[in-house]
Amino acid sequence: MNRTNFSLLIGFLGLAFAGGLFDSYFHEGGRLYGAYNFSINIGTILIIFIWYRLDAAEIGYRASPMLNIMVVGATLLALPYYFFRSRGTKKGGIFLVIFIAALFLYGIADRVGTYIGDKYIHPFPT
Repeated sequence: MNRTNFSLLIGFLGLAFAGGLFDSYFHEGGRLYGAYNFSINIGTILIIFIWYRLDAAEIGYRASPMLNIMVVGATLLALPYYFFRSRGTKKGGIFLVIFIAALFLYGIADRVGTYIGDKYIHPFPT
């Protein structure tokens, strides 16, 4: 894993952690929850799209404009397609497993952030 990919992974997981950390603060108080949730989603999609464009350039894959749109609009469908199309069956399968692991880590980072947010920065007594 090169330095750029590692930085993007840290940003991806850090955003999930921050999203979980402040989730209860924005959700239960009703304070700007829609804008907050939207910004977390946009940030996550942006990180994934940046990784996808850098990866496509690195391996010399010429992505179509439709695939670019699909990576933003339907990431869970577009990235597995991209993996198999750009790398073949064997390497595509390996990248699919890595992608699923990254999503799993995203969920864990979000849950850990939510736990810490509920436990230590929750503004409303339960």
